[in-house]
This record gives sequence, structure tokens and C-alpha cells, in this order.
Amino acid sequence: FRRDAEIVGVFVNPTLDRVIESVENANLSMVQLSGNEGSLFCSEVARRTNSSFYADQVQVTSIRDALVVLGATEIRALVVATSLVCATPPARYIDLEAFWRFSLVTGVLTNLVAEAEGASGGEAFTAGVTHNVGLLVLDQYCPDGLREVVHIVSGESRRLHDRERIIFGVDDAEVGARQAERWALPPSVVLAIKSHGIRYHDLADADLTTSAVVRARVYARARGLSDGIEQSASRTPTAGWLSAAVERRLEALGGWDGLLVRVDGLLHSVEH
Repeated sequence: FRRDAEIVGVFVNPTLDRVIESVENANLSMVQLSGNEGSLFCSEVARRTNSSFYADQVQVTSIRDALVVLGATEIRALVVATSLVCATPPARYIDLEAFWRFSLVTGVLTNLVAEAEGASGGEAFTAGVTHNVGLLVLDQYCPDGLREVVHIVSGESRRLHDRERIIFGVDDAEVGARQAERWALPPSVVLAIKSHGIRYHDLADADLTTSAVVRARVYARARGLSDGIEQSASRTPTAGWLSAAVERRLEALGGWDGLLVRVDGLLHSVEH
């Protein structure tokens, strides 16, 4: 398993730094940004802010407007999501479309859980979207090992992280946390990525962001979404994975089907 600096720098993208810097400059207009590498991000911010989801708000034409309507935290969350999807190299083993669909769904659900419980929605969304980023690094640098991880057969049922440790001596959560530190993501996001493999019954000792990520990903898996590595049979989600307050927020988005439509629309806009 490669542990040099190169493995944690595989997804470094100048767009990420460029657009985060532009968020700090509230006078920089969408028009100015549209001519450079930040065009995709700007169009997505404008589309989302001007959409029916943000009805009754002013029309957005500048980063300053977007900061007023969305706030810097949510803008940064959009930066991370769109930049990652765009910057990801072609997959070697992972089903990339399924991977990003699952990651974005987990991000939205994590955001709903966090908002219902009083945490920062933007950071929670980022944590949900990036929680599996370690799998992307393993896919790029160790695709044969990742394939071996998936096909390990033993007399006892092993979770994916357990099998990764057998082959690599480390799991994707640790690799992903290193990548998140490289990106200087907030400590709560780094911790959630590193801890997303904890078992559901251990959540009582977890911080809110980590708990929200775990509950969101378990719920998404229960609804039958593949994470791009393993398939998941659809089953009725266990009561308690999402609270009544979160369920109400989910219904406001059109329920599970409405959430999938929103995520698929974002993926379509990024891919085109």
C-alpha cells in the first residue's frame, strides 16, 4: 500500500482553491468567474440559489448575492461537491456514477439530520459527500487490491473496512481522513470521514456530524443504493435512523423519490 504524499494528493484541483478564494471576495461577479475554471461552480450556485428551492429570494448575479442567500458555509459545501465530481479521474474498479449518487444522497440526508439537530448544515453536507473519498484514492492507486477486498470470502462475515485492513493494513476511512486534512476541511468533517465506519449501536459516543453521516449512509443503503463498491438489497429502514423532524424535512423535498430527482439533476448538471 502506497503511503507517500502522492496518494493523498491525487485529487488536488486548482479549481477548488480558485473558487474558495473567490468566495472570500464578495465583489467578484458570476460573470467574471464564468470565463475561467470556476464556471461550473458559479452556474451551479446561480442555478440552485435562483431555483424554486430558494423561492422568494433575490435573483443572484454575484458571489455577494449568493453569500447573502446561501451563506459561505453552504457555498463551500457546493464547491467541494461539484469540484470533486468534476476532478475525479476515470474509475478503475468503482462504479463512479453509483458512487457519486450514493455520496450526494448521503450528503443531503446528513445535512437534514444536522439541521434538525441544530448543527451546521453546510459542514454536514460536505462530510456526507466526502465520507467515502478514501475509496476513490484506493481505486486510483490500488485497484487490484480493492478488487481483492471485495471478493474476499471467509467463514465469518467481514465488513468492508475489516477486509481493507487485511489487504492494505489500513481502511478507506483513514485514507479519506488524510485526504480531507490535505484539503484543510473542517475538523468535524475530517473526524466524520475517519469515523464513518463505526457501528450504529456505538453512535451514542459519537459527535453530531459523525452520527449524522452514519445514520444517513445506513438509511441510504437500506433504501437499496449501492456505494459503487457493494450492492445493497432494499429493505425497510429501521425506525430511529431518521427522526420525525428529519422525515418531515425529507418530505418537504418530495420524499425519497424527490431527493433522488434532486441528486440526479445535480449530477447531470455537473456531467454536462
